[in-house]
Amino acid sequence: MATVTINSEEILESVKSVPALSPGASQLLDVLGSGQYEIPDIVRVIENDSALTVNVLKVVNSAAMGLRREMESVHQAVAFLGDTKVIGIALASAGGETFNAELAGYHGDRGMLGRHCLWVAIAARELARHTDGLVDRGVAFTAGLLHDIGKAVISDFMVDLVPKIMEKCGPETEPDHLGAEREVMGTDHCEVGYRLARHWKMPESLIAGIEHHHQPAEASEEFRAMAYVIHLADTLAMMQGVGTGMDDLQYKFDVRYEEYVKLDTNALDGLALDVQIDFNATAEALFGTVQETE
Repeated sequence: MATVTINSEEILESVKSVPALSPGASQLLDVLGSGQYEIPDIVRVIENDSALTVNVLKVVNSAAMGLRREMESVHQAVAFLGDTKVIGIALASAGGETFNAELAGYHGDRGMLGRHCLWVAIAARELARHTDGLVDRGVAFTAGLLHDIGKAVISDFMVDLVPKIMEKCGPETEPDHLGAEREVMGTDHCEVGYRLARHWKMPESLIAGIEHHHQPAEASEEFRAMAYVIHLADTLAMMQGVGTGMDDLQYKFDVRYEEYVKLDTNALDGLALDVQIDFNATAEALFGTVQETE
């Protein structure tokens, strides 16, 4: 069997071929990343982008959302569903190809990435409530929605290397999937996600959640609380069975999140149940049923 060789720079350079976000989606990320916005600012950005508006209203008015009346404007949608849910719909529709990518390198079916990121986004929004004001809820939601975008790029490069990566994840070797990715491929999905976020010119607050969600202690002090929120939300998602494939729960967990998120274990269990309810109400409308994504 021929030895598979991977050039890490080829992987990192491949992000340049990922289609850029629309101007409206980019502006939305800028507004959200600042943490300094009002709901009318969000409505205005979406309504000024016709494609975002059409996609938001299409999803909001789908049978899966189960609303009793038709929403005729983004303003109405925000009033009925809340700003973060409409933000999620707008961004998920803008990055539809990325979120619906089949993660062959992770043995993940089409749609799993989007569902996982949505669960993390909702959880991050709720966890942000318990950070004594260190993390903005809207920024946390958006960072959670985007945290694993690197997997959509690196996955195809991993396909022939899965056995080698999993071998490195054994208890006698490297117990962390991120370290195994880097050892075998010379890079990992966090670094690739970081490059993609730079390519899309995202704000620093969102980039921190993408780059450091598995190693939050390495984030700058300004964004460390954000990184820990995404780290915890990501772990909770995998514990609830909403992951991306074979790497689920194959990452080191940093318990120092307790310095930033003021919740005990029982409260976290209750939060996870609430998140699951919110997730169930939104996921089908955004990504279809599980059967449709397979």
